[in-house]
Amino acid sequence: DKEREVYMGIKVQDNVEATITLSDVNMRGREMPVIDIGENATLRLCLEGDNTLSYEGIYVPKSSKLVICGDGNLTIHVDHNNGLGIGCMNDRPYGVICFDGLGTLRVENNGDLVVGIGGTVADEESELRFNSGNIEVISNGSKSIGIGSVEGHTRIVLDDCSVAISSSGAD
Repeated sequence: DKEREVYMGIKVQDNVEATITLSDVNMRGREMPVIDIGENATLRLCLEGDNTLSYEGIYVPKSSKLVICGDGNLTIHVDHNNGLGIGCMNDRPYGVICFDGLGTLRVENNGDLVVGIGGTVADEESELRFNSGNIEVISNGSKSIGIGSVEGHTRIVLDDCSVAISSSGAD
């Protein structure tokens, strides 16, 4: 039942390649992202139906890669200060984030410092790649980033996709 929110976290261990399929799920993290990717790991996240992640979405550290695929949709709701949709926070660089899906990826952030997709710091290994589908990001906070990073040069690659970003903040 996708209307029923379940408190749950998924941890991808360090140094692995994993595939996870989400099919009509509604999951909420408890003081951490719903999906936590370990160091030097690759996660292929396949979407089916309509999926929702709340509190924080997906943690992608510098040495790791996330590939989102499938024809389903993913909505991430971040509703607290220093919140993250997909990427990495706390002055650590994020890794490679790639959307190869045919559906819609929607990230909604509300809080003090919020990042939709990306992180507080980017470095030479950080990359945001959107190859297909629809990307929608809404970030509202005193300091907010829709897609990208607070510090460092963000490498963003757009291919056959539609992107809509709304970001507002006081600073």
